[in-house]
Amino acid sequence: MIILLLSFLFLQDSTPFKANDEFELKMDYEFRQRSADNSKAIDYSENKPKSGGPLPYLEVELKVLKVESGVDRIRIIDNKNLMVMNKKLKDNPVIKIDLGFTDDMKDRVSSHEYTISFLDEDKKALSKIVIFVAEDGTLLVNGEKRGKL
Repeated sequence: MIILLLSFLFLQDSTPFKANDEFELKMDYEFRQRSADNSKAIDYSENKPKSGGPLPYLEVELKVLKVESGVDRIRIIDNKNLMVMNKKLKDNPVIKIDLGFTDDMKDRVSSHEYTISFLDEDKKALSKIVIFVAEDGTLLVNGEKRGKL
């Protein structure tokens, strides 16, 4: 029992959050018509999407103001463990992240959490930013409320 508890403690992610003054996150909130092109290959078998007319859609723009020494790459993984992005990091990069239809995120039909990890050349995470959309539409960045969708 004790061994199981200790192994659980060691497996927890201890990567610190990136400081708020080291990045900017801007929301690009618009209305889009749902089509086969922007459905992001979602299985709607249980939760049928609302139809008829444009729906709220969210993209975010991440501007990294300060890159820590040793950071070589950026990796973005969603809550379904799917790789959204994995690329070398340039000086003061601006990264667009397509989150999708807000109703799908709130209804848990599509991904609702994104972890942006800043990696060294050995692919060890040095810091992270977590974007989370709660079921009530609250947008949290590193656990802090940033708005409501």
